[in-house]
Amino acid sequence: MKLIIKRFLPFLAFLFVFISGYAQVTTSSINGLVVDKSGEELVGAAVVAIHVPSGTKYATIANNKGHFVINGMRAGGPYTIQISYVGMSTIEYKDVTLKLGQPFEIDAVMESSNELDAIMVVSEKSFNANKTGAGTSFNLSTVQGMPTIDRSVYDIVKLTPQAAVSKNGGISFAGSNNRYNSFQIDGAIANDSFGLASSGTNGGQTGANPISLDAIEEIQVVVAPFDVRQSGFTGGAINAITKSGTNAIKGTFYTHFNNQDMIGTTAGDVAERTKYDTQLSQTYGLTVGAPIIKDKLFIFMSGEYYKKSYPNVYSPENGTYNNSELKGEVFDADGNSLGSYFNEDMAKAMITHYEKTYGVKTGESFSQHQVKDRAINALARIDWNINNKNKLMFRYQFMDAFADKYGSGNYTYYFNKSSYKQSNRTNTMVLELNSRISDMVSNEFRVTGVFVRDKRSVPYAGANMYIKDNITIDMGTEYSSGANSMNSDTYTISDNVSIFTGNHNITIGTHNEIFKFNNLFLQYAYGGYTYNSVADFFANKIYQFNYRYADPELTGGETRWAATTWAAQFGLYAQDEWKPNKNLIVTYGVRFDMPMLLNKPSK
Repeated sequence: MKLIIKRFLPFLAFLFVFISGYAQVTTSSINGLVVDKSGEELVGAAVVAIHVPSGTKYATIANNKGHFVINGMRAGGPYTIQISYVGMSTIEYKDVTLKLGQPFEIDAVMESSNELDAIMVVSEKSFNANKTGAGTSFNLSTVQGMPTIDRSVYDIVKLTPQAAVSKNGGISFAGSNNRYNSFQIDGAIANDSFGLASSGTNGGQTGANPISLDAIEEIQVVVAPFDVRQSGFTGGAINAITKSGTNAIKGTFYTHFNNQDMIGTTAGDVAERTKYDTQLSQTYGLTVGAPIIKDKLFIFMSGEYYKKSYPNVYSPENGTYNNSELKGEVFDADGNSLGSYFNEDMAKAMITHYEKTYGVKTGESFSQHQVKDRAINALARIDWNINNKNKLMFRYQFMDAFADKYGSGNYTYYFNKSSYKQSNRTNTMVLELNSRISDMVSNEFRVTGVFVRDKRSVPYAGANMYIKDNITIDMGTEYSSGANSMNSDTYTISDNVSIFTGNHNITIGTHNEIFKFNNLFLQYAYGGYTYNSVADFFANKIYQFNYRYADPELTGGETRWAATTWAAQFGLYAQDEWKPNKNLIVTYGVRFDMPMLLNKPSK
């Protein structure tokens, strides 16, 4: 043990220089004890595990107490595991499936080869995995077979007993706010770090899913884990891993379709029911996995396109406001009566008055608005079995989405170009190297980068008009959207060294998160006028005026609207899984975390 620590002290010293934050798991492991019929430990027994679909091989030997551990293995399966020893019959375990983040335990009792040539054990799809705290695992068959409306990871995760989906689309664990959750995909952050999305995920402001459900291999949900590597949340942690290529060429194509004909008719008396207006929801997707070099190099790709279109039925053009009488009869600037209800002529006159009075060419319209949302999600993953001791994975993911945030209702009307479009573009990169340095030492290194660009777009720049009549009317640039964007960059570096000696499996690690936020938010960037009635709008009788700007004295002499913040989480952890006998496992560890602000945003 002293020799091992002395050998790796320089490496560990370099490792601990990195800043640390929240670590999650992306792999599985097997461990066990090998003895003969008399209970004597079989030192040096060979253990070989083969991931059958890809031919990926993992190997080790039992130590001086008959124990063995293989860390950094692909989750899923099926695996074939062989245990052999000179003079003993080989034991072979078939159809073994490994759960994400949960060790798979084997207690092998070997018999003399004079009695049997070989022993074969056909296991269940998942057996005697050791749980690491309250939580749930969902394998590929569960993910694929689960009915889902939104095709969201949350549709799977909500089956966890401690989980509940909130009305705003997020998910709560044990009653906590979803902003206290951690959501990672292949170890890369997928939750909204700045906290603007009600769903708690990247791209959530557009309603887009952070990843295609058909790209997911397995999902692990933990609420109170014993594993010291899993930290950084007081709600729950969602760990998802993506599919990888295998020796077989496999592909899928799928589509989901819905329109007004599948919805039915409006409610009410049968004679008065009508069909809904034209609307459409479509999803197209494909996946493909294949070997580039058999047993050596694999690729997996997925792509998904989603679009949704539906009408907002509220418009003065179709008379939906004919039952909402205004505060009084309305006259245009030339004294012509426009009536006492919000109608098509009044809407047209309001656009003309706005453009003439404020000098802005709007191209504004008031016909029935067609709300349109769209999302594109693409992923590519490379898995490389460098050799039996080193496995490398690289994944790139791209998401581009937007949502039309139009919201007219019974007593509220937005002109067609007076709402905004919420857009999101996210790029994610993950590099992971799993190495088996010796039969006693293994290492898992991961680096990720997540680059999120959220922005509100408006059709034109003009002062906002907020008219508080018996119905509320908005025109001009939406008051919170003239200058509104968030750029978020998150970098993570993590490394876990596992040292297996005797009946101790020691982990020493660090996980690092560095954040950069560039937040632009300025309400009434183009000014805003409030009127107490439509009549006051035409009479230019202003009730209130708002305009906000950046004070040069607070921004270092520059008129700079966006604030840039650098932050990080520093930490360090160590853990020992001690197995004094085959019926008892004792896990204990220590972890230090220190959040830090790296700059002063006001400067």
